[in-house]
Amino acid sequence: MYNSRNSTIIGTNLDTIQALQKVTFSGSIRDYSGSILSDFNGTLSPTIFDKKSAINTLKNDERSQLTSFEVFKNIIFKGNVSVVNGQWEFSFIVPKDIDYSYGTGRASFYAVSTDGRDAGGFSEDFIIGGTFDQAIVDDQGPNIELFIDNESFVSGDQTTPDPLLIVKLSDDNGINVSGTSIGHDLTAVLNDPDQTSNILNEFYESNLDDYTGGKVNFRYNDLPLGSYTVTVKAFDVANNSSEETIEFIVINQGDQVLSNVLNYPNPFTTQTKFTFEHDFAESSVDVLVNVFTISGKLVKSISTNSISRGNYVDDVVWDGKDDFGNQLAKGVYLYKVKAKGISSDSTQESEFEKLVILK
Repeated sequence: MYNSRNSTIIGTNLDTIQALQKVTFSGSIRDYSGSILSDFNGTLSPTIFDKKSAINTLKNDERSQLTSFEVFKNIIFKGNVSVVNGQWEFSFIVPKDIDYSYGTGRASFYAVSTDGRDAGGFSEDFIIGGTFDQAIVDDQGPNIELFIDNESFVSGDQTTPDPLLIVKLSDDNGINVSGTSIGHDLTAVLNDPDQTSNILNEFYESNLDDYTGGKVNFRYNDLPLGSYTVTVKAFDVANNSSEETIEFIVINQGDQVLSNVLNYPNPFTTQTKFTFEHDFAESSVDVLVNVFTISGKLVKSISTNSISRGNYVDDVVWDGKDDFGNQLAKGVYLYKVKAKGISSDSTQESEFEKLVILK
């Protein structure tokens, strides 16, 4: 693997990269003879490290000695980059949180082709330190979007005791997940009795060929039944912060799902009918149908009482208009059905379903 940085060939002249500077690395995948592998197409995973840090052994055995050693551990950038015909290039902005003393950094690379071949390499032929004299100016925190289990989730909905937290992040200059400064980590705080805080830096995966954004998937396990909020805080590379909160309710999975949920006709122009099956003992049920745009905005709530034919409900009708009586534009919408028995304390709920309005 052969690399260049800021138009300087690594191994010829040492270049210096500094805090809040935009830098570009480029290179190629080569065989042992130095020839470019032009048939290598796939993905490169680069990791750029700050200077070595001094680490001490734990000396947790009374017979051991306290020993110091140095290791590259503070990451300033991790990415996902396309490799096309053996060539690759990526850019990023160096975080403000670096060690400002000057010293040797490390760039580590690992690539996998679409046909299963892999390649690796590293370089320590560059310096990291100081602040760039034309540093970016940024006073806005990153954008944060939160979901539970899938990106159709609406805050306040129900989930299982093992919910998946999905965090989508974006910022014009990139997200700080370096972990090199106390208090600037990407974190999630769950409002359980222990106020559990989780550092999400290592779960962050940047978008392909895009240093300005990425995604976190983080799963909670065995949460007790009840209501929760989780607050995510993120910093950009200039240490501007943002927070976002989402709410969810943990219920028993067996109590959750309505069956055979659909609307007919679908697509429709002037009217559609929602149908589903439940397992309440009584035939009279309260029904709530919420209709959302693809982006998650609630546009219509249909609340009614229905008399089941056995356990089958088929009399919830909608004319395609929003809560203000305006006809919705044609397109794809999401909906979720909730049902509650008249004498029951439990609620059953569907997954998100799709419907299409044609006019």
